[in-house]
Amino acid sequence: MSALEQAAAAFADWRATRKKLGPTPSHLIELAVSLAGEYSKTDIVQSLGTSHRVYNRWLAASKDSMSFVEVTTDLLAADQLLRTFLSSYFLPNCSSYD
Repeated sequence: MSALEQAAAAFADWRATRKKLGPTPSHLIELAVSLAGEYSKTDIVQSLGTSHRVYNRWLAASKDSMSFVEVTTDLLAADQLLRTFLSSYFLPNCSSYD
């Protein structure tokens, strides 16, 4: 089963089991957006039973959303090492720190 078929099945299951009308769940939106690189918009919206307007809104929102990077202790240690190096290299050559 292709990714598009799996997504279509997930959307169909959600529609069949939801209790009332409402917004599309975020996990289904993320699933739909993830298909953008593999399939045409027309194939996606037809398979998922949505409109181009709605799908384009999902795509735009996914591009606007912030992505987060986990900060690990290794990254913090590297940052401190870089700050120490830069301050030892540049600050001793300054006559004033103001």
